[in-house]
Amino acid sequence: MDVLNKKTRRENEKIIVTKTIEEKFTVEDLQNLHQHIIREKQGIIAQSKKLQERYAKLVDNENEVKEYITMLNQEKELEIEIKDT
Repeated sequence: MDVLNKKTRRENEKIIVTKTIEEKFTVEDLQNLHQHIIREKQGIIAQSKKLQERYAKLVDNENEVKEYITMLNQEKELEIEIKDT
């Protein structure tokens, strides 16, 4: 990669650098880059599937806990009704 042009300026408390670059690629470079992109995409798809599975498990666990809470609340209501009679 060659830097053809570089400009630097200050804006308030920041330095802004603008570069014009030239990149040269062989067919092999581009094929390797393409393969790298494909592997990255596959990795993201795999991560996405794992996240979906984890999310589904969390939803199942949440629903199970909600059922337990409902069961406990129903039992308490029955106990209160029995005491009142």
